[in-house]
Amino acid sequence: MGKEGQELEHYFWVYTDFYKWTLLSQAGKLALLVNVFADATFNRRIEYIFRNKDALRLATAIEFFIEKFMCWMHIRLELMDSTLIAAAVSTGGATGGRLHTLNAEDVAQESQAQYAQQELNLLDFDMDDLNVEDTAAAPAAAKPAFDPFGDAFLAPPVAPVAVPAAAAVAPAPIAEDAFAPSVPAPAVPAPPVEHSDPFAELLAPAAVTPELPPAPVAPVREVKDAAPLTAAQTTQHRLWLIGALSANGGPLYDDGTLQVASKIETRGSQCRFSFMHINHSSEPITEFKVTVTDPAGLMRFELGELPTSELEGGARLTQIMMAECQHAVAEAPQVTFTYVDATAHRRTATIDLPLIVTSFNEPQALSTEDFSARWQQLVGAGQEAQEVLKPSYPVVPTQVYGVLTSMLKFARVEGLPDATEFVVYGAATLRTGVLGEDGEKVGIDCLVKIEMNVQANAMRVTLRSVQPAAAQAILKTVKSLLL
Repeated sequence: MGKEGQELEHYFWVYTDFYKWTLLSQAGKLALLVNVFADATFNRRIEYIFRNKDALRLATAIEFFIEKFMCWMHIRLELMDSTLIAAAVSTGGATGGRLHTLNAEDVAQESQAQYAQQELNLLDFDMDDLNVEDTAAAPAAAKPAFDPFGDAFLAPPVAPVAVPAAAAVAPAPIAEDAFAPSVPAPAVPAPPVEHSDPFAELLAPAAVTPELPPAPVAPVREVKDAAPLTAAQTTQHRLWLIGALSANGGPLYDDGTLQVASKIETRGSQCRFSFMHINHSSEPITEFKVTVTDPAGLMRFELGELPTSELEGGARLTQIMMAECQHAVAEAPQVTFTYVDATAHRRTATIDLPLIVTSFNEPQALSTEDFSARWQQLVGAGQEAQEVLKPSYPVVPTQVYGVLTSMLKFARVEGLPDATEFVVYGAATLRTGVLGEDGEKVGIDCLVKIEMNVQANAMRVTLRSVQPAAAQAILKTVKSLLL
């Protein structure tokens, strides 16, 4: 009975009663949560929360002592005879379920030594098997409490307490019991209690690890330069360039291992250029890199990064470049492909991109009167550029029409007095990303006249533009495409 007649209920737990324990944070303070089995059926559990400043130390102590108990029981079971194990199990099963409660009268009658003896026998093992001295027959001695985190943690071990010989009870010998003496013998003083240090292994000097021989280094593969492109490959790349300008995409490059195709989408001064890289071989290529250069400054661009520098055999990889026209120049940008093939040869090849100044032309459908008026106005210095071209192939008017409309992107103007099958006119506006004084992007009007002499196999090309640089750049572009 407690104060004022209140009944007090005491609980105790053995090692096997713990289901789990953990630390909680409540209002910024640590608390220990303990989940224990409520009975021997191990089906019902009760949860307790201890709000204590030593919650961390309690959790660590529980973990240490349970681990120590499990190791001790593991060794005990390994050394016990199989018949003893069976007897222990059968004895434990006969006791039935037990409730972990004691009333106040039981607590008052039990001594500290009896508590210790009962705690050791909670799993129903025969105490004689363990050769434990009967502490009840000896005078009760005050046993110092062990605090794994107290000041005495690293103190010297406590001297053993001598037990009188008369109080010792010799156990009966048990066959194959490693913990019992082979023959009855008078009791001897207990061996000194070793100081338990759960962190002794951590404080011990580390073992010296023998040095291992260095791992073998793989030989460095010597990379050589691949042979340059053949004349046939260069010619084919030139034909593909013309075709890509006309069809806004198509094959662009092929060296037998790497193939590259293109897709060109232009809207006003802006362009989306798509590369399709294909490893045509069955072996991977490594150190793959694509570089775009524009020394003349035709456009500003941003080339997307490759997700990988290695292409497996047959693999395809798409790469996007965004560009916008900035200046009217004749020189086209270039692209360089670099990679190392399976034979350790580095290939580096540079070709022209199918992006030229007229790629940003917007065809202008003008009437005869508008075209004539603008043509007569563009007579200032440098506004006209003219040149006579003599191609190595026969001049065919239909082919010239195709170059004028699909590659140069001029709209054909008809109805002029001297317009015939051999004299054609066109009009376009070069769209740029440069902002004018009004904040709008600048467009440059361009007019063209092509006169063909089939008998002499010659053409006279005349360009007129408000900006002399545009007239010269487009004339050079026409020359590069028609010759």
